[in-house]
Amino acid sequence: MIFEKPKGTRPEGAYGQEEAVFIKGNLRPTAQQAALDCERGLFQEFKACETSYGIKPNTIEEAIQFNNVHEGLHLGYMMALRKRV
Repeated sequence: MIFEKPKGTRPEGAYGQEEAVFIKGNLRPTAQQAALDCERGLFQEFKACETSYGIKPNTIEEAIQFNNVHEGLHLGYMMALRKRV
């Protein structure tokens, strides 16, 4: 299944403590499940596609590495915004 979303999506509206708890509670288990699924070989079919950064991961491992860097960028922006608030 492929999920596509428009480029530049962003949250609409304010988020409270309940949403933060939900997100935090689901981050680690989701990552752990993805790691188990990868180890079990569930990602045999991988369709390479170029990212908006011009990078084209050719394997699931490369895609995971790219995702980690991409998520790190989000974290960096959040940390910078937090200092400004």
